[in-house]
Amino acid sequence: MNKLQSLHLFMNEIHDEGAKMIASHEQFQHLTLLDVGQNYLSDEGLKSIAMSWNLKNLKTLKASVNRFTAESIETLVTSVPMSHLTFLGLSYNDIRGEGLLLIVTSPNLQHLSTLILDSIGLRHNDTRIFMESQYLNELTTLSLAFNERLGKKGVQYLVQSSCLKNLTSLHLRKKSLVKYLLPSPFLAKLKNIQLK
Repeated sequence: MNKLQSLHLFMNEIHDEGAKMIASHEQFQHLTLLDVGQNYLSDEGLKSIAMSWNLKNLKTLKASVNRFTAESIETLVTSVPMSHLTFLGLSYNDIRGEGLLLIVTSPNLQHLSTLILDSIGLRHNDTRIFMESQYLNELTTLSLAFNERLGKKGVQYLVQSSCLKNLTSLHLRKKSLVKYLLPSPFLAKLKNIQLK
């Protein structure tokens, strides 16, 4: 167990106490992947994980379907132990545009290659921050599916974002949005688009 690299706890009802236990034990210091999705974690649970030096080797953090808000996202994006993440999944958490802003403008998350933010309550103006970001230049996969208010403007902001120049996979899950991708050279780079 000393060299455990992956810990999958999806739907195990560990709650915040379980997250604190994981964060505090040295036996998890070799973890590169942690999946705590759908575990009734609150902001306190994510903060415990984010601030843990025992988890400094994490490359992949899957934490979808919990109870996070932008409050814990602020801790996550400023955390030095989390600065090696290449995969971040926070779908179905109520982090909204404020949480997206924190993620996209964080130098600590500049190594992300995959960002999964399905159904986090985004509106069309929220994606404008991608146009202003100096980070996320290594991002190849972006999923913003089931953000029902994304709309035309939201997609247009994505298309105009220079930080997404290496993007090869885009997931929007809304067929009506494809027409806003079509007039752009942005579309030519994509190898995978999911719109349904």
